[in-house]
Amino acid sequence: MKLLATAVLLALVLLTVACSHRDNVSYQDSVEKALQQSELPDVTVSEDQDKNTITLGGTLHSDETKSKAAEIAKAAAGTRIMANEISVQPVGSESQAKDVASGQTTHQFHIDERLPDSHGKRSQRY
Repeated sequence: MKLLATAVLLALVLLTVACSHRDNVSYQDSVEKALQQSELPDVTVSEDQDKNTITLGGTLHSDETKSKAAEIAKAAAGTRIMANEISVQPVGSESQAKDVASGQTTHQFHIDERLPDSHGKRSQRY
């Protein structure tokens, strides 16, 4: 009877240790390969083994493509938690984003450089 109790106790200890052991396998390469094979090379992949996470980044052109990338990555990520930080920028909005980023504007304003004198009249140009 003691032998059976010892065997059960040992099995429980081994099972507890096995279940609490962190997955030290890296999944980043397999996720990157899966995304490239699915013609999604612009998606960036980073992995934090301590936090058990895979983070997707980059920019895609639709919500459907973003969801597809997440599904593909999840299938290749094993036990990792997925963080999908891919931004969606619809086709054609790139030029608008570049204009905003560069400070360009399509609106032109006329600035009256004359300052009011003490009577409120705009008489002098500076």
